Amino acid sequence: MNDMTAPHLIEISAITDPEVLVSKKLYASSRDVAKRFGKEHKNVLRDIKALDCSEEFSRLNFELSDYKDTTGRKLPCYYMTHDGFTLLVMGFTGKVAMAWKEKYIWAFNAMRDRRSAPAEVDFSDPSVVADFENCVKTLS
Repeated sequence: MNDMTAPHLIEISAITDPEVLVSKKLYASSRDVAKRFGKEHKNVLRDIKALDCSEEFSRLNFELSDYKDTTGRKLPCYYMTHDGFTLLVMGFTGKVAMAWKEKYIWAFNAMRDRRSAPAEVDFSDPSVVADFENCVKTLS
């Protein structure tokens, strides 16, 4: 990864595990996403490349990197932020993907209900994001 230290896998929650802690930020690797959602890694790479998001969103949320496989070959992978991860997996289909989407919706609704706020939630507020993450953890 460009200006980041080497990633270390850590388990954070059942919804987004395993994630990678890099420079005090959480990242999910494309390899872990493939494993978690029962997909071939090459197909996750294809799906990331096919996302029709803006160049700015892509730059801020997807970091191209590489890893060595068991034969020592250097192969591509991506590290993605929570936002990148969410955008990617919202396009996935199947039972595992649907279960994740349902938990995500339940967490959002639980956060909204706990805050007694209107239906629109301001995710630019760090306290709102923290509250949402806590709700997600309680659902796992």
